[in-house]
Amino acid sequence: MEKALLSGRLAPPPAALKGFTRLVAGSEYCQNKLPDLKTLAALRRRAPVTLATSILTDEGLAAVSALISAAFRRDLIDEVIVNDWGLLQPLKKLTGLALSAGRLLCVELSVAEPGWTKKFLLEYGITSAETDDKKMAERLKALGLEISWHAPHAFKAVTTYCPFEKHFKAKCGFSCEGRALKLKNPHLKKPLLLVEKVYLTPDASVKPPAGISRLVVRGKGF
Repeated sequence: MEKALLSGRLAPPPAALKGFTRLVAGSEYCQNKLPDLKTLAALRRRAPVTLATSILTDEGLAAVSALISAAFRRDLIDEVIVNDWGLLQPLKKLTGLALSAGRLLCVELSVAEPGWTKKFLLEYGITSAETDDKKMAERLKALGLEISWHAPHAFKAVTTYCPFEKHFKAKCGFSCEGRALKLKNPHLKKPLLLVEKVYLTPDASVKPPAGISRLVVRGKGF
């Protein structure tokens, strides 16, 4: 099983890579948390790189498509995690780029009619999927997808509104960088963690279920 470190938009210190053979840069939850080409080049010198992408605005879609195209042609990335349906069409043109369905996209794909979904996955060349839920993993494996298991936190909800900077803008000051806020409420059995624009729970296990192809661990400060 491959082990990957989720590093966000920045290059982690070399010591953080011990025990990992792949880097997952970017974010499934915020279009602003993407590394630039210089950072991707620095990451690629250390290990193969997967770029994680989120749901996107129109402006974000154009910017992310351009970044992926440039990075792939320079051999800086070999895989992209996709959460926005609109990103699939431009990426279809990049022959040889591996695609994985992100956790948001998986929620929709897993409840669609299986026959249609399998044809859709084949058409766009999606061969793997990201998850932190065991039942979801089984549904995705039944579609013929390789599974990447994310730990140690589980996805609950995401917003396009930035709770840290209190706006919907496509640009930001990265005030969420390295921060994780613990949110408690008497109606919640467990506290939530607010990271970037996503709410997480400590439900996912670092020990993945059987049949997982990759373990993705979120790095500290990312």
